[in-house]
Amino acid sequence: MRPRGGGSRSQPEVELEAAMNLLDLRTVFVGDALSGLVCVVFMALLWARNRKRIAGPGFWLANAVLQVAGIVLLGLRGDIPDFLSVVLGNASLVGGAVVLYWGLERFVGRRSSPVPNLLILAAFVAAMFYFEYAFPSLAARIVCLSLGLLVVCGECAWLLLGHADARLLSITRPVGIIMVNYAGWNLVRIGATWIWPPAGDFYDVGWAAYGPVLLGQMLFLALSLGLYHMVAQRLSAGIQREAAFTTTNPNPVLAVDRSGAVTYFNRAATAALDRLGLPPDAGAFIPAGLGDLWRESAAGVPAEHECRVTLGNAVFLESIFVLPEFETVHIYARDITARVRVEQEQQRSAAALREREALLGIILDHTPTYVSYVDRDRRYRFVNQRFAESFGQPVEALVGSPVVDVVGEAYRQRVSELIDAALAGQSLTFDDCVDLPVPGPRWLISSYLPDSDAQGRVNGVFVIAYDITDRKEAEAEIRRLNEDLEQRVAERAAQFEAANQELLAEVAERRRMEATLRDSEQRSRELASQNAELLVVSREDAATKATLLQEVNHRVKNNLAAVIGLLHLEQAHLAADDRPAYRSLVDDLTRRLQSLAVVHDLLSAGFWAPVPLGVLAERVLQAAVAVVPRRRRVEVQVSPTAVQFVPRQANALGLIFNELATNALKYAGSEGLPLRLAVQADQTGDEVRLEFRDNGPGFPDEVLQGQRHAVGLHLVESLAGLDLGGAVTLRNDAGAVVVLNFRLQQ
Repeated sequence: MRPRGGGSRSQPEVELEAAMNLLDLRTVFVGDALSGLVCVVFMALLWARNRKRIAGPGFWLANAVLQVAGIVLLGLRGDIPDFLSVVLGNASLVGGAVVLYWGLERFVGRRSSPVPNLLILAAFVAAMFYFEYAFPSLAARIVCLSLGLLVVCGECAWLLLGHADARLLSITRPVGIIMVNYAGWNLVRIGATWIWPPAGDFYDVGWAAYGPVLLGQMLFLALSLGLYHMVAQRLSAGIQREAAFTTTNPNPVLAVDRSGAVTYFNRAATAALDRLGLPPDAGAFIPAGLGDLWRESAAGVPAEHECRVTLGNAVFLESIFVLPEFETVHIYARDITARVRVEQEQQRSAAALREREALLGIILDHTPTYVSYVDRDRRYRFVNQRFAESFGQPVEALVGSPVVDVVGEAYRQRVSELIDAALAGQSLTFDDCVDLPVPGPRWLISSYLPDSDAQGRVNGVFVIAYDITDRKEAEAEIRRLNEDLEQRVAERAAQFEAANQELLAEVAERRRMEATLRDSEQRSRELASQNAELLVVSREDAATKATLLQEVNHRVKNNLAAVIGLLHLEQAHLAADDRPAYRSLVDDLTRRLQSLAVVHDLLSAGFWAPVPLGVLAERVLQAAVAVVPRRRRVEVQVSPTAVQFVPRQANALGLIFNELATNALKYAGSEGLPLRLAVQADQTGDEVRLEFRDNGPGFPDEVLQGQRHAVGLHLVESLAGLDLGGAVTLRNDAGAVVVLNFRLQQ
């Protein structure tokens, strides 16, 4: 703290003065909180006693609780987090003022939207956050608090002094003046803070902060007393109006205490007893069961009840109000004898009418007709049981329903036109076939009859329909029988004429057929002789072709075997120092001829029909790997496929499989791992994609780049291009992969 004299003080003196200021300010906050608690208790009692009679005390109680909570949070500054002390504490003060305004609105009976005040409260909380954490400033927080209270208190003053009902202005004016003082106090505080801004923390301000707190405490006490006085004046005004009302009321009015004794009754009660010739005892108006009403209001809640009391030949309707806070019951009685007699007569008339209606309903429900009544709003006001059953619904579901919703889309326009014509005064009768939901198509004679009153105004339409389906069906059956009889007579005459013509035609046809039969027998004998000769010749030709084909296949196989034997013989007589290239050439030629021999065996065994790819690949690859030593393991995998090849493509593919298998046996695999040869084919229409792969080291880069051409691969490419009409693609994928794309030949 700054020194207050011309000279300087020692550090202990400064610390002692700060401790005294802190103690004094916290003492003020404690006193403010205690007085606030007294106001809370005061408001709670006010609310408990008047919560069922006057609106608003509940909000005033909430305001008192929020004000005390805000004072306590501000008083704990330094002992609790700043968010609770500064932000939440100040928000409780402004929020309490807003709740107070809402309660005053309900007290004067004028409600407005809570959104503006909620926006003010939200803006205030945001400002508190900003001036506490982003830009700490005690002066700014004081100005924001005073400005928020100034706005809300100004609203309260404007409501109580200028916007309340004229009958309440004299009651609300004192509290309005207190709210003006509240607003003025906050306006002065804003000016003082603007001129003399506080420095340091709130507790360092000293006595400059005590005055506003003490003044706010006094205004809060004055506000609590003012609210109590305002409620008391309103209740007093209500009691005075009630007294004037009971005195001048032409109906009996009396008050009864908890013991059942009459404590007050007006002159109208005495006059009513005298008119009925009864003793002048107002207790005659007390109904039975009044003790039950006292028990219902034991919790302090006013109870209301109505009952009828008969005195002599008169009936009174009594309104009973139990007021537990005043330990009394008010009874207001009205003579309703004339009304009761009218009600009784109406009840007798209504009962007789109900009996007639019930009898008429029974008659209409059992009549074999469809009866309904439509009012001017085009709604069903009555339907009989048969009408309701025809639509598959109960009577209650149809009564009150629009006609257009019941009859359906197919008859909506037609029925609307008929009802409009009947409401215009026309009587309509016609027969038509109607497709009813439950019985189905029925023939009906329908009558639309207007219901006119004495003035000629049409109030509705009677719709009566008779089912004439049986008659229509009988008429239709008679017409059908007549037509059937006429048709049968005509058919029988036509049959006789047709039979005669058929007989004549049959005689002529018989003669013609006999001549034709004789000619056919002669031609059949000639054809049988010719067919026997042709059968002998065909069998001889087939045997000759089979013998020739077998001889050709045998000679081809023998020639291939002879060539392979010569190659083996030539290879056996090669000297040890002969060139290895010559020996390799002989081996390659031998394997190629063996593959051709395998393919030839398959084709000849199947009589040169198309060969399945799986069989072809399996046989050729197994023949190619048969020369491999047993210590070297070779696995052949051919994926299942339905692709088949004609002989020319089968020969080419046999050579291709042989070359690819030979290449894999030369360069792929090792002594320790098995060599895997896999064949897979996919067919899309006439296009075939055939893939051959092994698990060897793959093709060298110069082969993939086309820089080196081996004889075997050159042969594969030539066969694929010339015989298959396709293309070859080489790549490496965990071994060598050869892909052939070509079109199937038929």
